[in-house]
Amino acid sequence: MTVLLDQAIYELAESYSAENHPGEEPIFEKVEEETWEEVREYRTLLDQLDYLKCLAELEKIKTDGQRVINPPLENDH
Repeated sequence: MTVLLDQAIYELAESYSAENHPGEEPIFEKVEEETWEEVREYRTLLDQLDYLKCLAELEKIKTDGQRVINPPLENDH
C-alpha cells in the first residue's frame, strides 16, 4: 500500500507542477493545503481498507480454528 500511496502523491505533486529530479524525493513546497487534505483523505481510506481486510482475515482464522476444535458431527446410523 505504501508504494501505491507514494505513487499517488508523486502523481498529485506532478499535477501541481512540483519539481522532481531523478533520484531525489519529490519537492512538495508548491503543493497547496487542499492537496494535502486530499492526500490525508486518501491515506485514511487506504488505512480503513487495510483494517477491513484484517478483520475479514481474522474472522476467517477464527472460523477455521473453530472447525478444527469442533469438527462437524457425523451420523453413524
